[in-house]
Amino acid sequence: MGYPASNIEGVYRNHIDDVVKFLDKKHMDHYYIYNLCSERSYDKSKFHNRVKVFPFDDHNPPKIDSIQPFCQDVKEWLTKDQRNVAAVHCKAGKGRTGTMICCYLLHSGMFASASEALSYYGKTRTQDKKGVTIPSQVRYVLYYEKLLHNNLDYTPVSMYIKEFIFNPVPNFVGGQGCLSFTISHQTLQQEGEKLTQKCKKLRKNDAYEVKKSDSPFSIKLDYCLPLTGDIKVEFYNKSMMRKEKLFQFWFNTFFITDVVDVNGYVDRNGSGEDCCYVLSFDKNELDIVNKKDKQNKVFSADFKVRMVVYLCVILLLPKGQFTLNGRTDVNEDVARIYASSAKTWQRWDGRPPRHVASPLCTILDHLIT
Repeated sequence: MGYPASNIEGVYRNHIDDVVKFLDKKHMDHYYIYNLCSERSYDKSKFHNRVKVFPFDDHNPPKIDSIQPFCQDVKEWLTKDQRNVAAVHCKAGKGRTGTMICCYLLHSGMFASASEALSYYGKTRTQDKKGVTIPSQVRYVLYYEKLLHNNLDYTPVSMYIKEFIFNPVPNFVGGQGCLSFTISHQTLQQEGEKLTQKCKKLRKNDAYEVKKSDSPFSIKLDYCLPLTGDIKVEFYNKSMMRKEKLFQFWFNTFFITDVVDVNGYVDRNGSGEDCCYVLSFDKNELDIVNKKDKQNKVFSADFKVRMVVYLCVILLLPKGQFTLNGRTDVNEDVARIYASSAKTWQRWDGRPPRHVASPLCTILDHLIT
């Protein structure tokens, strides 16, 4: 359902008093409300305090590790009494609501695949059969399908981005553009009784001039920034007058460590120390541009953006031992590490280990100070 609004907003949305009357009349003592909005809240007592909040931002996916608790809570409530109903809402009651409902349809076993759940929701919720349309939200429904079907336990995986590749180059006005990007990490923070989503910017990069003749265009990152969990990448075109967002996409690092057939295809290049992963997105798999540029004026129909990533390791050297994987050129203060898998060592002094990353991006990290 849509957000139970009040005041002027209650004129064009469901007014909260009308929602209360409807639920109390049709499902007295047998309804529970699930609020997905991160940007607002209301008086829970109006609904007899039968409200739970699983917040995430509009036009974005949820944290991957918040999906299962939501599904389990809904299932527990519905199985307590056959008369029980669950009312799930965001603002419009479509994108975020559809994302979580489709995950529940998978969790409950009503549908075996994400595509079936998404199709059912689209037909049931909307007249044009377009339910969940934001690519990153669709991707997270596919992620949850993979967790369920493979009986996987979600565990955070760290990696870093080495390169972005645009092919072909966008059609910028005047034949030249100025690309910039940001990388953010999604977290949930408790503020009093309120649980809020925080999207923390980890990196805000410099601008890169792009010409049509540069196709394909590559941005190589000259730093090693460990990324873990739910990551958001946003690309902009900067000019003297304004900064325009071109597109964005979300991914979760856990799902890049295998060759998985999900939205945003993952390929693996090399093996051992030289192993990297390439996450590829077609135009229709990128948020914003999938709707904004339907006529292919800026991005051609065959546009792709590829992201090259490497795994990180957490390193801990035992006291007095300064060899790693047979290498002897590791001294007491500085280690040169080539990461081929997400292994973990323990520090000899018991202090927390630091994230270090490579290969192809050799990093000197003072591990023992």
